[in-house]
Amino acid sequence: MIKKSQNPFETMAAERGLSVSPEKDIYSYRDRYGEIVFRPLYVPPAQGSTPHSTDSFKTNLLSIFTRPNENVGYSYCGHISHIYNFIGHDILCEKIRGSINTVGKPIIKETVIQSPDLTSLRVEMTIQNQIKTPQAGDIFPTIVVMNNYNGKKAASISFGLQSDMVSFAFDLGSINQIHTEYANSRMAADVQSYLTSFAEDIGTMVEYSFNAQLTETQMLATLDLIEDTGKRRREGVSAILQDLQKELTPSTEKPLPSAWHLFLAITRYSTMESNLNAKRILENVAESVLVVPEKMFNVLKKLQG
Repeated sequence: MIKKSQNPFETMAAERGLSVSPEKDIYSYRDRYGEIVFRPLYVPPAQGSTPHSTDSFKTNLLSIFTRPNENVGYSYCGHISHIYNFIGHDILCEKIRGSINTVGKPIIKETVIQSPDLTSLRVEMTIQNQIKTPQAGDIFPTIVVMNNYNGKKAASISFGLQSDMVSFAFDLGSINQIHTEYANSRMAADVQSYLTSFAEDIGTMVEYSFNAQLTETQMLATLDLIEDTGKRRREGVSAILQDLQKELTPSTEKPLPSAWHLFLAITRYSTMESNLNAKRILENVAESVLVVPEKMFNVLKKLQG
């Protein structure tokens, strides 16, 4: 006889937007990004003539299965603990969209990146509130939403920027553990704070970074951080950096790149990165070379807190 007992995940499943089939122990959720199914893990019956008291025991782990749509089969994607706090990809994204709409600035583009197993999601929401800069053209504020179903990362949002040359999210300013109870009014206030700071300070940040020439030690230290994620990534960033120096800086001028050049090289490479964890690491390294005005730094720090 299988012993049934509810755990925190099961108790809160319906409230968190999951469809529940108690008789089959199935918890499912579907949105525009795909479908996920959670099922409790059981100890299989003993193979042989002697049964054991742990046969068919229900564990506190849940198996994860995903599929992109109803026309294909499910893929097994690992397991999570029964204390996992589920939030659906689009449940989270809709809350952020609602907060942005409350501020009165339309979202003009959404860029979606998902892990191959569909458990991790990154959505970049570009907002119509651009600032024109001589060094980078039109730059738009961006809200980056990140979520996952495997319990390895907290749901989060980050504030960033986007242009033809850049797609980037600050780690400073990231808000983690975004749950369904997160107040829309607070989120809208955070979005408004960032948009105000963006309008006032982003041009200064680009200018400061463009004029900050790196030393060889600074450049190599940054490339070493990138190499920690793989030698191929360092080589890729270095190649883009060389091209940028030829494109943006005459050879008779600065022999070493500016902070902005290195930032651009890293972010350009990161746009080709399919591994979402590596992409986030590259963004953190890119952020470390920027020269952020004190006022904007303080706003981002306050948002993070």
